[in-house]
Amino acid sequence: NVYLVAHFSARDDFGAQKTRGELWAAKINPANPQPVQWFFMAGGKNNEPFEPPLGLGVSPNGNNSNAKVYTNIVGDPTEPGRVYISTEREGAYVIPDIGALYDARVSFFPPPNPNTPSPIASMFDFPRIDESPNSNEYEGSMVLDPNANTTLYIADLGVLYKGVRDDSTGTNLLDRDWTWTPVLTSDELMTFDAWDRNGTTTLAAATLNNGVWETKLSSDGGVTWQTLVNINALTAARAPVFDFSEVDPIIFAVEGRNDQVFLCVHTLAPTILGYGIFEVALNGNSAGNISDITGNLPFPKSFRTKVLTDPVTNETHLYMASWGAGSWRLLLN
Repeated sequence: NVYLVAHFSARDDFGAQKTRGELWAAKINPANPQPVQWFFMAGGKNNEPFEPPLGLGVSPNGNNSNAKVYTNIVGDPTEPGRVYISTEREGAYVIPDIGALYDARVSFFPPPNPNTPSPIASMFDFPRIDESPNSNEYEGSMVLDPNANTTLYIADLGVLYKGVRDDSTGTNLLDRDWTWTPVLTSDELMTFDAWDRNGTTTLAAATLNNGVWETKLSSDGGVTWQTLVNINALTAARAPVFDFSEVDPIIFAVEGRNDQVFLCVHTLAPTILGYGIFEVALNGNSAGNISDITGNLPFPKSFRTKVLTDPVTNETHLYMASWGAGSWRLLLN
């Protein structure tokens, strides 16, 4: 089976900044993907359907302080059914088996009492990963290591954490210990990506250091870092559409693939002006050619980008979710 898991937020809750984040899921047949029927899984503002001990809802007394603010949904390709969910305020969670959780919700089983274990309790289990950090609301705040499914990277404001699960500490996935280590810092909110590059885990992160926005690169899973490119090198590659004399552009969305790093440059509120989207070719651990790939995108204000390859057509696109200009994609060579 193939499952879709999506985040939903109320119209006055842009990006699930408050307490109304909801998770919904659908099971699809890839050969006939339509129609799709979605079922509510977790979250919301009305205490439905679960209590905080299971990590799914808000407090039973109506206080929304425990409601989840979901930020990332990451599936584990090496463990079909396992899904990691990050939140802005309460760390990261793991769904051991999305199929079991989905079937339990669709069957309308009553939520189990955490103080009275039952045979179906494990179907609803959605536990918080011990001592896991919160994650930024925007692009690149949680990534599963492409070469080690025991490692998660999470960016919490200006700190990038590397979490490693010790599988020797318990027979049950939910009982195993995690160790979280800060591997990079920024003076402002950090965005990043981690991808496989010739069999090794490579990371790129947008950081602000001593007043200068730059992209850092690590070719050893976050152990060592070097500066790849700074904001001046990117803005020099494109003539701006707007007057940026009174606002400073920043490096925001980051996405990596093979020997390429894609970077979006724009300003934050109150202006939120798009400057451009750039491709940085990697020459070893240094920046090679910097290309302006903004193209015909009218307002390149991206807060989330992703490189995806269609398994049917084998075409690879850079997808971009923008502020106010819809979703776009660019065909990559």
